[in-house]
Amino acid sequence: MLSPIVICTEIENCEWRWIENRLGNIGIRFEFVRCASRNSIERFTRFNFARLWASFKAVQLSRRLGATAIVTHGPTLAAWCGLFSLIFRQKIPIIAHSFNFPDLP
Repeated sequence: MLSPIVICTEIENCEWRWIENRLGNIGIRFEFVRCASRNSIERFTRFNFARLWASFKAVQLSRRLGATAIVTHGPTLAAWCGLFSLIFRQKIPIIAHSFNFPDLP
């Protein structure tokens, strides 16, 4: 049986699954949670509700699947996932992965 890992990312492009291509052959199943597009409320309040909601969904999904870890795209998502995992008393490793491309390949 494949071990699930939840990926929480701000990249909305469903074809952007680079981590799966490199690690998918070692018995890991990746489940992706993506942040929804920013809306007008976020533009006016400068608060990104999409990150909050995606982090909540990632923690809930990891609990439901019995995931072994959550990998986030950046430290902000990791912080939100950490907060939700504390609230729901879920002990799960959270890995904050970050990189910087001036343009996505």
